[in-house]
Amino acid sequence: MLLGWHPSASAKTPKEKTDEILSLDEMVGYFDYKDMGISPAVFDIEKLDYFNGYYIRRMSLEKLVKLCLPFMGENLKLAGNLKKQSDDYIKKTIALEQERLKKLSEIGELTEFFFKDELDYGAELLIWKKLDAKQVKENLQVIYDLLEKIKAGDWLKEIMEKDVIGYLKQKELKLGDYLWPARAALTGLKASPGPFEVAEVLGKEESLKRINLAVKKL
Repeated sequence: MLLGWHPSASAKTPKEKTDEILSLDEMVGYFDYKDMGISPAVFDIEKLDYFNGYYIRRMSLEKLVKLCLPFMGENLKLAGNLKKQSDDYIKKTIALEQERLKKLSEIGELTEFFFKDELDYGAELLIWKKLDAKQVKENLQVIYDLLEKIKAGDWLKEIMEKDVIGYLKQKELKLGDYLWPARAALTGLKASPGPFEVAEVLGKEESLKRINLAVKKL
């Protein structure tokens, strides 16, 4: 519908309808053939992905998990323990990626790092801006020590965030110098959810193991 017509061109369309997300009833109510454009239409794949992502974000987690499961098979083969094969763990990984997901088929790649026993990445990934390897190693050790003090029963994003960021701010340290290497150590990726969200899903033992391996890489 939007290939030849735009809602902002219709007098019947509310001004706030600028994101072009329209229900079927709204399409019927707003559409007027007199507002159709005369320029040749170009199908925009990026816009299609945007629409798809919008509806994925609005979907209930239960429904999304059911739809994503067919794309999770390869990840489950990587899982080295029963915890990573559990319904609860799978649900948490999908929930964490729901905001970033544009297509269901992306879920396998986006969540793969959760299921691997060992991450394969170069030490250069851990380096943040102008820091050298020695400084990053020291920073990761600080993160490790802070997280180690948190009890397994308190292993929640909010508590980790409060303790770690509170300490860094108290010492007047730059957050990025510590949180970027920590996130990279936990995920092995340049782009991913935040370190505390990831750590909560991984659990204390797995999170500390990954940070420790990152320290050894340096």
